[in-house]
Amino acid sequence: MPKTINVLFSLIFVLYCSLLSAQSIHEFVDLADDAYESDNHRAAIYFYKQVFLYGVDTAKVKEETIFKSIASPNNMNFNYYYEKGLEKSDYDRIIFQLANSYRMIYNYGNAEKWFKAAVNVSSYDYPLGRYWYALSLKKNGKYKKSLNQFLQFTYEFTEQESYYFKSAELEIKSCIFAFDEIIKSKSEIIVNRLPYNVNAIEADFASNFGDHDSSLIYASTRPECIPIDKKKHKKGIYTTDLFKTEKHGNTWTSPENIGLPVNTSANEGAVTLTYDKRTMYFTRWSGEKNNGEYAIYRSKKLNDNWSEPEKLNENVNLSGFVSMQPALSPNEDFIYFTSNRPGSYGKMDIWYSEFDENGNNLPPHNLGDRVNTDQDDVAPFYHATSQHLYFSSEGRKGFGGFDIYKVYGHKEQWTKIYNAGFLYNSSRDDIYFTLSLDGTKGFLSSDREGCKGDEGSCYKLFMFYYNPPKYTVSGYVYKENTKKIIPNALISVEDTYGSISSTLSDKDGFYEMPLHDNANYYFKCKKTSYFGDDGMISTNDVEKSKNFKQDFYLERIPIGEIEIPGILYDYDSADLRSESKLILDDLVNFLMLNDNIVIEIASHTDNRGNDNYNFKLSQERARAVYDYLVQKEIVDERLSSVGWGEKKLLIEDAQTDKEHQKNRRTTFKILSEDYIPKDDY
Repeated sequence: MPKTINVLFSLIFVLYCSLLSAQSIHEFVDLADDAYESDNHRAAIYFYKQVFLYGVDTAKVKEETIFKSIASPNNMNFNYYYEKGLEKSDYDRIIFQLANSYRMIYNYGNAEKWFKAAVNVSSYDYPLGRYWYALSLKKNGKYKKSLNQFLQFTYEFTEQESYYFKSAELEIKSCIFAFDEIIKSKSEIIVNRLPYNVNAIEADFASNFGDHDSSLIYASTRPECIPIDKKKHKKGIYTTDLFKTEKHGNTWTSPENIGLPVNTSANEGAVTLTYDKRTMYFTRWSGEKNNGEYAIYRSKKLNDNWSEPEKLNENVNLSGFVSMQPALSPNEDFIYFTSNRPGSYGKMDIWYSEFDENGNNLPPHNLGDRVNTDQDDVAPFYHATSQHLYFSSEGRKGFGGFDIYKVYGHKEQWTKIYNAGFLYNSSRDDIYFTLSLDGTKGFLSSDREGCKGDEGSCYKLFMFYYNPPKYTVSGYVYKENTKKIIPNALISVEDTYGSISSTLSDKDGFYEMPLHDNANYYFKCKKTSYFGDDGMISTNDVEKSKNFKQDFYLERIPIGEIEIPGILYDYDSADLRSESKLILDDLVNFLMLNDNIVIEIASHTDNRGNDNYNFKLSQERARAVYDYLVQKEIVDERLSSVGWGEKKLLIEDAQTDKEHQKNRRTTFKILSEDYIPKDDY
């Protein structure tokens, strides 16, 4: 949820009146310290600055000159305040707490300046000053300087098991990553802040497509919201409501409050709609995360009016815990959401819950540590076309605080996670990513431009345009021996997690199929009366559009037996030798590729020895091959075995050892090509 400015004019006025009667520098210090301890950081900033202006003729000396001189690493500046009765320990503490107050209101420009002063005057007494100085530099996009300060912090800070040391190690990786990524950033991405009629003075965030690709529904904190307290509302303290706007040409219409019963005197935001735009899921909250309620609601459109929202059951909204930021799966059979419920890996995790036949939520599942970290992982959005989950995280290397990431997969099965990249991400927070079905435009929320007066962390809406790279695979299907084309061959492709698609080669033997980015693919090509062929392609780390070439060469299935060369047994034994098992492993791979064929395994002996003995031995040897294939997970329905003894000699009157060896053989033949694997039902 957004971090908005809480303007406490009345309190500051009372404190200012107290200041008028102050007779010493210590009274300024006491006023500032009281405000700091009460988390009234704006008042603390005002009074700490008055400490440094104490006794100074500001008509002759500019305030900025005074504040800049305090950052000097020598003690000459302190001597003036010492003469006014300020101890060195108070001087150092005031500088640190002034810097920290700026950080707490997300004014990283001034936080950077004052943390630099804190590091210069007393890095020993306030060791975290360097950590916060480094973080402020990073928030301001100064990655090289930030990297140096984080490195210095890890050198000086002795508590290596602490959160701050481990966080600094991650930030070091982030600074290196950010600097490298900015250099190779994709210039074809265009990110623009939406106009001021859409973005209000306070916070605007969590947008999603409305009734069509040129409509928007989003959360906003503005005067048009339904007030919870009319007195606070008049003072500029607003709730958050859902608003809608549309783009006509290059102009966005004035936002319209969705109104009751969806919007109330509580706060509403983070919305997602079903494909038919008739059902809405959204977050409603009151108070803060630690002591308020954050829950997901559902409303249905009846006669163009939204129904009274219903709160999802405890499988999503667990009492005493936060549940927010819903997103639907492509088939709308389950919902992704963010929660800190038990079983989370970090602070906030992404979960999913399936719907039963009545639309009620079933027990939830955590997406796992492939997605979730020990920090906040929030704001899921699933893009149905590319089958990517987009989300924001504070627990991975990146450009800023919350960065946007993407990962291919579904539910608890995910491939490698990628940072969405520069321009989508900035040195601040970037969150609530949404993308059109064709992948060419979308929206995100960011505080990259700060708030009025550079104070606060106000999320604003940004729209982006992108010409995504296109990935395809194409090729031809040929006969193995003649290289003539084969039309109507079946080409099927399966990704890492079992998503399957297929096509047929055309009359010229040609085929073409689309691919996704950052995925591994396994291809099979089949045709009746031919053995199959396969291939593998990976689009991982391929940043530009590319057509992958993959041709297939099919061998016609021969009539009769096919010898398996090199199958050897110990003398007078049906036990397979180790080298024979290696050869049979190739047969296993062959059968997995050609998973539609049923075979008969046959074993033959030479004509030396007793006929009955040879017949029995050949049966045992054929069965040994059968058993080995079953052990390797070839289903027994596709196999049979037979021993022929010396009944089918290739050389009837064999005389030499070489001729006898030709008669001793293991073979298989194709019985049918119409077996349907169970997994394909």
